[in-house]
Amino acid sequence: MRVNARAPLELVAAMVPRLPRYGGRIISISSVLAQRPDVPFAAWAASKAALECLSRYWAMELASTHGLTSNVVAIGPTMTDYHVHDPPAVLEELAQLPSAAKRLATTDDIAQIVAFLASDAGRWINGDVIQGNGGMVFG
Repeated sequence: MRVNARAPLELVAAMVPRLPRYGGRIISISSVLAQRPDVPFAAWAASKAALECLSRYWAMELASTHGLTSNVVAIGPTMTDYHVHDPPAVLEELAQLPSAAKRLATTDDIAQIVAFLASDAGRWINGDVIQGNGGMVFG
């Protein structure tokens, strides 16, 4: 909870007084586990669900006062440095998790979603959880 929920809460609280009068984005990274919990990841899932709730609060609170948007990207398994030393069998198992894409996301896949939300094209999206997980969660 300290890293996934409390740290963003404190960061946003510290940042709000320094924000420009209008505009800006808060984009948080959550996990598919916030919507589809799995037994060994209860604390992780709960902390990401808390982050999603905070993001919706920021969307309501800061849109009218600062013109700021707040959104979340809920990612699934992503090929990062964390997985570099995983044996091929582990990577294959991750890729077989129930998703329409049938592969791990790349960091570029996730970065493209974040870049869209940060751009002018994403200015009307606010308070949303974008499913950036290859179809592990629909809706």
